[in-house]
Amino acid sequence: MINEDDYYGKEGFNAVHEYLVNGGNSCMTGFVLKNTLSGNGGVTRGICKINAENNLTEVVETKNIVKTVNGAEADGVDGDVNSLVSMNMWSLTSDFLYVLEEGFKEFFEKEVSGNPLKVEYLIPIFIGELLEQGKMSVKVLKTNDTWYGMTYHEDVVAVKNSFKKILPDGMYKADLFSDLSTTMKETIDLLGKILTNILTALYEPFGFSLLLSFLAMFFYLYVSRTSRKTVSSSHLLGETLGQIFSTQQSQWRDLGSRKHENQQETD
Repeated sequence: MINEDDYYGKEGFNAVHEYLVNGGNSCMTGFVLKNTLSGNGGVTRGICKINAENNLTEVVETKNIVKTVNGAEADGVDGDVNSLVSMNMWSLTSDFLYVLEEGFKEFFEKEVSGNPLKVEYLIPIFIGELLEQGKMSVKVLKTNDTWYGMTYHEDVVAVKNSFKKILPDGMYKADLFSDLSTTMKETIDLLGKILTNILTALYEPFGFSLLLSFLAMFFYLYVSRTSRKTVSSSHLLGETLGQIFSTQQSQWRDLGSRKHENQQETD
């Protein structure tokens, strides 16, 4: 679970993946405080308290943390810039959803009626309550990646410049969708083979033509909505579907001819 308008870097995702595939359960990615601060004003961060097993024990919400010459401070009190903070990057099990649903029912009954327009069901606070009650355990996975968000309007320029520096390092391509066409073609080719086998087995030309026309329309709309390279992807889609139609038409013709020959021999 992440915030949709924040950039978290790759290291955190890799850490979560490795933890989960090796049998881990709930976890949270902990970012180094100094890698999450804004140079344009104070920010609010959840400072993590961790035990000897790297399990989360508490998230302390700390407001107005600002950069200083020596590191960072909050309301005049120096802070540890190397401490880990929660940037709302959680990995939670499917069972947690049921617990979350029950918690929401209680939250709705107690909190919403008093301030329906402003009150929020904050997952970090809910998790903190479960930790305090000993009802769940969350492993903290450290990442050294820099977190990027736009707390202030002035942050936009800094974030753009940071991304420009990432490109020469090869972490990302300037065109993030440059490899989409290849992936799309492989997917469509596989689907085409499956459809060809199914349609050949059933052999009802009119129904199949209608079905394939519907699928062609569906994939065209899908590509148009999901790819920023709409024109080239749609062109590729058209070529691929054309090949599928051509192959299917040829197989229908051969199958029809064989049936006609068999019928003549029977007569």
